[in-house]
Amino acid sequence: MNKDRRKRLEEINRKLAELQNEVSQIIMEEQAAYNNLPTALLASDHSKEMQKDIDRLNWMFDYIYDAQRTFVTPLTFYPQTACVS
Repeated sequence: MNKDRRKRLEEINRKLAELQNEVSQIIMEEQAAYNNLPTALLASDHSKEMQKDIDRLNWMFDYIYDAQRTFVTPLTFYPQTACVS
């Protein structure tokens, strides 16, 4: 893999890490909002939708994590010295 493509992959990997952090922050915020719902609302449709949203966000986080792991493999498979410019 040449230097340019390696740099582009590193940039994608950096962006994936940023997305993962943002999604994680949103999960924490949404979970806190859910945890602060009054007891009377916990059985409501709104709270059920909130829980579904949290589940979807967790799936998103996992997908981003898997994508990030996929990009790490090509970056570590080839030693830096084997790069062709």
